[in-house]
Amino acid sequence: MSKRVILSYLMVLFFSCDDESTHEKQNENILSVPNQEFISDVENISVEIHLISEDEIASFEIVLSDEPDKIAGVSASSVVCDSISSDEISDGFKISGVFSEPLLPGEYTLVIAEYLRTKNAAKKTTDTNNKLLLEEKTIEFGTDSVEIAIILENQDIVGGFQFDVSDEPNVMVGLSVSTELSGFTVSGNEITNGFRILGFSMTGATIPVGEQTIVWIQYEIGQPENGEISLVLLNPTLSDPLGNPLDVATKDGSIVFVESISTVLSFQNAVLRDENGKKLSVEMLGGTVTLQ
Repeated sequence: MSKRVILSYLMVLFFSCDDESTHEKQNENILSVPNQEFISDVENISVEIHLISEDEIASFEIVLSDEPDKIAGVSASSVVCDSISSDEISDGFKISGVFSEPLLPGEYTLVIAEYLRTKNAAKKTTDTNNKLLLEEKTIEFGTDSVEIAIILENQDIVGGFQFDVSDEPNVMVGLSVSTELSGFTVSGNEITNGFRILGFSMTGATIPVGEQTIVWIQYEIGQPENGEISLVLLNPTLSDPLGNPLDVATKDGSIVFVESISTVLSFQNAVLRDENGKKLSVEMLGGTVTLQ
């Protein structure tokens, strides 16, 4: 081999090595959901999403899924992000954020995601002026009594109400009803299909526009085989102060018996961007939410 060929080879090798040595190492960014535990009867769950970053972050988009599907995302907040939005989508809970100034490298609690633990938490009612909603409850196995709230969201002034609450399977017995509505009397009676509630005022009192719990129902309950009781609102009637009927929609509820629930939260997708819109590398680490 000639000296010229050997010299050319050494020059190529030198510059190749130089290119590798001067190549910048890609920064690491890590999104994670730490394992978190909550007591069994809690319904509102705040889940932290952590970020360890080596890059400056200008915006992010996260989609978190939960398996099994026992919680529903309702909102998100952040102490480090100026603009944040969230939405429950088919793939999970989508959270997006934009910083007014790039977030400097460091360790942060990036987002606090708010979830409801009951499986029908995100269910919406028909769009009407007035809505009756049955509470969704999670209780421990062995519990033999429970109190269920009936909530009214009304855009009309209400002078009276009547409705039935049925349970499936039929393992509940209505014991009593109570209210904190000023000037109202409520009564409850067992009927063939469930428990009938009547609320009225002898003094002409009314329920103002807003959202309030209008009735609490105290039940004695048995233990369903599948660990769940469906609660259904039937034959709802609202009237105005003159006795005229008002439109009303309903949202059903449930009682779920648990020992403990573990839900795995994993990142379906996560995108971090710098101030130029460039995608940054990110490692995604899911976690477990346990309700003891």
